[in-house]
Amino acid sequence: MTMSQVARTAAFLNLLGSLLVFHSFQATSTSLILVTEKNGAMSFCVGNNAMFTAIPGPGHGLQMGHECPQGIDAKPAAIVNTDSPIEATLGWLLLLLGFVLQVFSIEPSKLTSEDLRLLRKARKMIESK
Repeated sequence: MTMSQVARTAAFLNLLGSLLVFHSFQATSTSLILVTEKNGAMSFCVGNNAMFTAIPGPGHGLQMGHECPQGIDAKPAAIVNTDSPIEATLGWLLLLLGFVLQVFSIEPSKLTSEDLRLLRKARKMIESK
């Protein structure tokens, strides 16, 4: 197998592996919301109820069981499930194999140490002018 064939095989394995990993996961939105208020307080809400609110600053603490505040930044949490663990495992293994093949597909330089010395000497001559 030539180096270019190994590189193409590695790219194909990386593509196939990433598609399998992508296909194996499923993300869904939830009613869990993290709300950040202007004063820096953060609330963890389920629906319209705040399970707890962390209030920053000295002497402040944790409030529980009140209505979810309207904050400047409200982000619903996502739940990610693995629909097909076998696809995920196979995808990660293919990605690993693809990256290992990429390492072996790197061709060594065909320049000798004499060629490199000549190139350095030529660069110095050009820069000195």
